Amino acid sequence: EIFKRKIGLNEPTYFIAEIGSNFDGDLNRAKKLIKIAAENGADAAKFQHYTADTLVSDFGFNSLNNSVQTHQSEWKDSVSTTYDKASLNKEWTEELSDFSHSLGIGFFTSPYSIDLVDYVEPYVDAYKVGSGDITYLEIIKAMSEKKKPLILATGAASQSEVDKAMSVLEGNLENVCIMQC
Repeated sequence: EIFKRKIGLNEPTYFIAEIGSNFDGDLNRAKKLIKIAAENGADAAKFQHYTADTLVSDFGFNSLNNSVQTHQSEWKDSVSTTYDKASLNKEWTEELSDFSHSLGIGFFTSPYSIDLVDYVEPYVDAYKVGSGDITYLEIIKAMSEKKKPLILATGAASQSEVDKAMSVLEGNLENVCIMQC
């Protein structure tokens, strides 16, 4: 159950509005997207909490030889500056959570550091682990210890990686949803 809404085989589809970082660094736009999601039947609004330094490395991108082309090579700003501009100001978390709840929908996030897992804990109804983080067992364990529902994406994972992640979650399996996406 996430914010008064049961999830299961005999329940209606649980509709998550993935807002992620698509609010252009603007709190009012983030709230507008939550409102649009609620008006269109979403059960929850989902964001991403990260800092550029926990996600990307300009050194790494700059050290790629010229034969490796990435979509980031076309960006005007550096990779870390671009990610920094797109990140969610963590000081908005409580307000966004309260706003989501006032509209009758849940609020959750994919935090990309253990510090952010702890920071968002009072405000989120659930956590989501992206499939790219399925081998980051320490963060999965940190989320699990909060005893909130956890959505585990497995699209980029091997079966052994899913098994390892699930072994970290033992003791909290009743609150885990595994997604193949």
